[in-house]
This record gives sequence, C-alpha cells and structure tokens, in this order.
Amino acid sequence: MSQIELKYNYPKIILFIIFAILMILFFSYIHLNSYEFSLRKPGSGRNSWVGHLFYKNEGLLLVMSASLVILFSYGLVTFVKLLFSKNLIIKKDLNYIYINGKKIESLINITHASTRIDINYNKKIYFFYNEPRDRKITKFFPSMFKNWFQKNEYIYDITFVKQKPAEIDELLKKLIKINPKK
Repeated sequence: MSQIELKYNYPKIILFIIFAILMILFFSYIHLNSYEFSLRKPGSGRNSWVGHLFYKNEGLLLVMSASLVILFSYGLVTFVKLLFSKNLIIKKDLNYIYINGKKIESLINITHASTRIDINYNKKIYFFYNEPRDRKITKFFPSMFKNWFQKNEYIYDITFVKQKPAEIDELLKKLIKINPKK
C-alpha cells in the first residue's frame, strides 16, 4: 500500500461555505453602514461594553468589520478549494510521506502517526518524528531558545474527511508499517 485516499464530507463543506458567505455579507453591511451604527447609543445590560466600544468610533468599526470580511473571505476560499478537490491523498513515495503532493518527512524520521479528535470535534493527523526538525526562524534566536522552535510533530487538519479516526489510524499504520532504521 503506497497511497491512501480519503473522501471529503461535501454537505459539511457546503454548509461552511454558506456560513462564510452570510458572514461576509453581514460584515460588509456593517462596514458600509458604519457611520450610522457608530451613532447609535449603547444600551445597558450585560454586553453593553461592546456598544460603548464602538459608540462614536467609526474608525474602529470600519477596521473591525473589514478585518472580519477578509478573515471570512480567506475561509471561503479555503472551503471552495476543499469542495473542488476530490479527496485527500496521503502517499508514500521514495521513502517520503506526501500529503496532497506536499512533501512532509522521510519515513526514517517518522516514529508513528495517529489521528486525534481535538476541541470542537476537529480531527487531526499527527506525525511524530525521531529527531526534531528546526524551523527556519531558529537562526534568529540564541541557542538557548532554539529548543522552543524545534518541531517534533507535524499536524494536518482532516476535519472535513468522511472516515472515522479509527479507520484512518488503521490505514496510516498500513502505510507507515515499513519504517527502515539506519
């Protein structure tokens, strides 16, 4: 077995695309009408601090709504890319692991891989390394801080994959079972 193909959950991706479009429209409306919204007097209550924050402060409301439009636009582009890609491909080729064509690590350096469910039911694949890899940023810090930036694992988000984590773990074990040692 030299390749794993995992299918995406398209209804879930479409729901996230709809949500991103609605949020872009909502924050665009706030951005376009920020002058009127900044003149509204804040009420009193538990969350009135939000109204006081933006009251007579049109610039802050413009910046916040524009940044949220940009954030949700990035999410929309990411979800559309997932929608058009057929499936997630984890491939073993020439003693390296590739995820969707991106080279991850040598099989020699990978001890094992596992799938976990994190906060809010996000699924992730963890590849653990024998020897930690230094990130490119380490050359800017003194040697006593370099171990903060060493990478002992690679994490890939698979939240939108249909298969259950136990099934993915079995497929990963079959893929990485041949781990040559030097």
